[in-house]
Amino acid sequence: MPEGLETEAHHQYIKNIKKLFEATKEDPELWKVLGLWADGAKSDVQAAKEKAELKNSSLAQGYVWKMNSHCTMARGNNNAQAPLWPPVWESKASAETDEANLSTLILKDVESSGRSLIFDFSGLHLMFQFLTHTSVQFYSLENWYKSIVKVPCDERKFKIGLAMEFGHTVLAFPTIDLVFQPTWVRSRVELGTLHVDILKDRQTFLQNVTNWIADRYKQRTNRDRLACEIMRETGEVWTGVGVYTVCELFYIAAKRICRDLVKGALKSDDTALFKSQPLKYIYAPSTAQRLKYNKWLHNILDACTHSGADWIRREEPKLVDTFEPTYLIEPLRLLQENLGHLIFGKERWLHLGGSMSLQDDPLTLYFRKRGLLDGPTFLCARADAYSPLFLEKSETEGLAQSKRLTYLYKAKKQIWSITKCFPPSSTHGLPMKLSRWSSVEITPFSMEEKKKMTFRYVVEKTQKVAIGPLEYCGHADIVKKQGGKGQFIAVCRADPSLPDFYTAREKRSRERREKKYEKEGKPRPLATSRLGNSGSGIDSGAGSCLIVKKRRISADKVVASGVEPIPEGLRKRSQQHRLMSQEVGKDTQP
Repeated sequence: MPEGLETEAHHQYIKNIKKLFEATKEDPELWKVLGLWADGAKSDVQAAKEKAELKNSSLAQGYVWKMNSHCTMARGNNNAQAPLWPPVWESKASAETDEANLSTLILKDVESSGRSLIFDFSGLHLMFQFLTHTSVQFYSLENWYKSIVKVPCDERKFKIGLAMEFGHTVLAFPTIDLVFQPTWVRSRVELGTLHVDILKDRQTFLQNVTNWIADRYKQRTNRDRLACEIMRETGEVWTGVGVYTVCELFYIAAKRICRDLVKGALKSDDTALFKSQPLKYIYAPSTAQRLKYNKWLHNILDACTHSGADWIRREEPKLVDTFEPTYLIEPLRLLQENLGHLIFGKERWLHLGGSMSLQDDPLTLYFRKRGLLDGPTFLCARADAYSPLFLEKSETEGLAQSKRLTYLYKAKKQIWSITKCFPPSSTHGLPMKLSRWSSVEITPFSMEEKKKMTFRYVVEKTQKVAIGPLEYCGHADIVKKQGGKGQFIAVCRADPSLPDFYTAREKRSRERREKKYEKEGKPRPLATSRLGNSGSGIDSGAGSCLIVKKRRISADKVVASGVEPIPEGLRKRSQQHRLMSQEVGKDTQP
C-alpha cells in the first residue's frame, strides 16, 4: 500500500509533468478529457461477452477498454466498491451523450491526501485511493495506441486500473490486482477534510494529535500494544504512516513527521530522474536509480543503518538511550510551537539552552490542563546526558559515516529496529511487567532471513519490488541497442513497438534471471564486456579473481594454413568444417 511519502511522490510527478506540458503549450483545453479507459477483471470480461452491446468490444477480448455509460465495473474493497464510470452521469446513454459528458471534464488541479489523490475536473472531482499495488504512469499517445492498447493485460503483466486520455498524453494508473477505489463527486466539499498537511496547518495537525491522546485517555485504553502499531492504525491522525514509515519515524524520533516526511519525497535526484528519461516523462527507472532511494532510509530494509559506532548518550554501561536530539534539530529550533519543553520538561529544556515557544500549542495546553508539564520524563536521568544538546558538525559527519547492525522482527507487520527485542532498559525487560505484554507476539527473523528482505537484496537479486515510489508495476524498461549506442523504451512486456530481435532478447534475459533468482548462493558473474572500465560487480578484495574471457583458436585459420591436421579438440561441429577437415587430412597424407 502506498504510504504518505510514495503518494506525495506520485502527486509531485503529476504536477511536474503537468507544468512541463503547460510550459510548452498555452491552451485552455489542454487537459480536456477525451476518454476514460480501464482493464476488466476476469468477471468483467466474461460479463462483457454475454452482453450484446459489449460482446464485440475490446473489453470482451481482454484488452484495455475505452469506457462508456454501459460500463458497470466497480473497484474497491469487497464491502465498499465504487463505480469506475462517473455515477452522476446518465447510464446506458447514447455515444453523443457520453462524449458531451466527457467534454465537461477539464483537469484543473491535483491534490495529495495521505494515501489518495484528488483530481479537480471543474464539474466533477475524483478521489483515487491507491489501496494496494497501484501507481501512476504517463504515456505518449503513440505509446498508448501502438503498445498498451494492442497488448492484452495478461501479456503485459499489469492492468490499467483507470486511465484518462487527453489530446497530448494519457495519465494511467497501472495496477497488479485492480484493488483501488475511485470516488466521483460533484463538489470537493462532499469529500470533507481527509488529510492535514503539517507544513501548511501545524495548529490543526497538533490539535488532531491532542484530540487523539485525550480520547484514548478518556476511554482508558489498554497500554499493552506496540506504539508503532497503534500509530500505524490511526490513519485519521497519522495519515500515510504505514509499515516502513512508522519504523523510520521511531528511529529518528519524529523528525520527518514534523518537518519533511512528505515534502522531502522528491528532491534533486528524483527531479533529475524525470529529465533523464528519453521520453521526458515516462517512469523507466534503472536499477541504479532504484537503489538511490535507499539513501532516504535510515533504518528500513538495510543490513546496517547509519548510527554511532556506540550509543551517543548513555546512563550507565548496560543501559542505552536511543534518543538523539540532533535528529530533531530543525523542529526543536523553531521559534514558534517547538515542543522541546514537552520532551525534556520546561526547567531542563531552558537549562539546555532551548527557547520557549512564543505561543502555546494545543498539545502544551492539554499537558498543562492535565498537570503534566512538570512531570517526570523517561529520558536519561543523568544531568549532563544531553549537554551539549546538539552534536557539532564534525560529530554528525562521523555519525553518518558509521554503521550499526539492524534487527528485523515480525509482529502484526515487519518491525525494523536498531535494538534487540527487548533491551534490559525497556519496560518489557522487567519480570514483574511481563504479564502486561501477553498480547504482544514478536518473532525475530534470522540474519539470513533478514538479508533476503533488505532493500538492496530485493532490488539486485530478485524480480520483486521493494519500497518507495520507483517500486511499482507499470514502469517502462530501457532496452539498450546492440553496441550500446542508443536505446528503446519498452512500456510493457510484449511491447509490439520493440523490434522482434530485442523482444526475443529481453525474454531470454528475463527467463535467465528468473532461473538465477530461484537458485541459492551468489549470482552468476557478469560478463567482462558489461562491466565497463569501472569493473563494478567484481569483488576486488582478498580472494577475488579476474574474470577472463576464454579464447578459442579459429579452426578456419588452421585449415587455411594447410599445415598439420586439425586436432580433434579444435574441430567445429558444423558439417562444413568436418568436410573441410577431411579434405585437408587427405592432402597432408604422405
